[in-house]
Amino acid sequence: MRVLSGLMALVLVTAGCVNNADAVADLEGLFPTLAEYGVTNFYGTDECEYIVYERGAFVTVPGAFDCDIDVEGPQQRSAFDDQARADLDAIYRESERHGRRIQQAYPEYGPDGSIIGGSFGFEVCRSYIFEPGWSELPEADSQTYTAIDADWWEVTCGGML
Repeated sequence: MRVLSGLMALVLVTAGCVNNADAVADLEGLFPTLAEYGVTNFYGTDECEYIVYERGAFVTVPGAFDCDIDVEGPQQRSAFDDQARADLDAIYRESERHGRRIQQAYPEYGPDGSIIGGSFGFEVCRSYIFEPGWSELPEADSQTYTAIDADWWEVTCGGML
């Protein structure tokens, strides 16, 4: 435990220009909105957005490189309709209200519908893993995991950030 606490202190001092505590607070503030819509998979780039939530699986540009991913959801992928666009825009607005625009979310839910884990991010190559109770870092070949606190980890692409 002492080593992990020391590691977390070192991480907080050397984290650079990204304030991980602010990022975590922004993401935690968005949890109720993600849970309200039942989001299970979300990713957005300039080229493509997809969302899997309680209404189904929607993608903006079927066949685009960024959209050519395995999206699993309650239904087959459909083109965005007006309601999916309005719902995603509401999630974006709430995200921006809490700090900045979310780009990825893969929440895990508990029996009561609250978010109990998952991966979230504001950038392509930097995400935040919410996994309360992790006692050791996951093994990864091309990613770097950095402890933020007992529940959150920052993940960056292999040395790119």
